[in-house]
Amino acid sequence: MLKIGDAAPDFALTNQDGETVRLSDYRGKKVIIFAFPKAKTLGCNNQACAFRDEFPTLESHNAVVLGVSADSPSELLTWKMTKKLPYDLLSDKDHTMLQAYGAWGVDIGLIKLPIITRSVWVIDENGIIIDMQIGVGPKASVERAVRALNAEEARA
Repeated sequence: MLKIGDAAPDFALTNQDGETVRLSDYRGKKVIIFAFPKAKTLGCNNQACAFRDEFPTLESHNAVVLGVSADSPSELLTWKMTKKLPYDLLSDKDHTMLQAYGAWGVDIGLIKLPIITRSVWVIDENGIIIDMQIGVGPKASVERAVRALNAEEARA
């Protein structure tokens, strides 16, 4: 299981435009990744739109935002256009990245349900996780990301 201070595993996922996006493409920038269960659902709309609304603040911290789900690139493109999201949405159909990051499957006693756990990770310019939470509320994920960026800037 990943923890704060670990190197974030690299990945190569397809974005809403069919282009391959790698975490390593963003070395030198902070990266906020949020995982969401399903595009166009109430909680996911709230989360994605909250990141949209905070986007100027996040950008001012030299940060990019990436949303990840198992939705297809075409579903993500429609959602991105409908909600006017200014950041990439990535498709992890086989859950490889989500599993590596600990956000695939919800434990309920003896079994693990095959669903995405809403989560957030904040990664520094060198690829190190500076904050994260698996199982976070839509609004709390954005608030957590902003706090982590502010704290990182205060330490610098």
